[in-house]
Amino acid sequence: MNTTVKNRINFNNDYSYIEPIYVPEGGDKSFGGEKKRSIEKYKNILVLFPNPSNAYFTVDYRLRDAFNSGKLMVLDLNGKIIYQAEINYTKDQVLIAVEGWTAGQYTCIIIADGQTRVSKKITVIK
Repeated sequence: MNTTVKNRINFNNDYSYIEPIYVPEGGDKSFGGEKKRSIEKYKNILVLFPNPSNAYFTVDYRLRDAFNSGKLMVLDLNGKIIYQAEINYTKDQVLIAVEGWTAGQYTCIIIADGQTRVSKKITVIK
């Protein structure tokens, strides 16, 4: 093993590594790893972190279909738009500062071609 490879897997001078293996419960062989990855490829994904947030949060999204026009919006509990930005890509990350926002729960929504594609809640703490 060359030293560059060793340095990549060296963690606290421990060179042992065991690859995790997914084994379906009950011996169900109909849903293997490849099938799972192909299904996730076709889902719209929205991840908000850190959640709860006190200074900023990251919006990480992946949309399965291309679109002509898109928006990223954050709404408060009353439906008032707190943040809005145009999005141009099916996969991206956006950093949003929550300075000046009141503590509470907000909804992050991705709208593409006039349709809500995905939404999730984010909690702001002070």
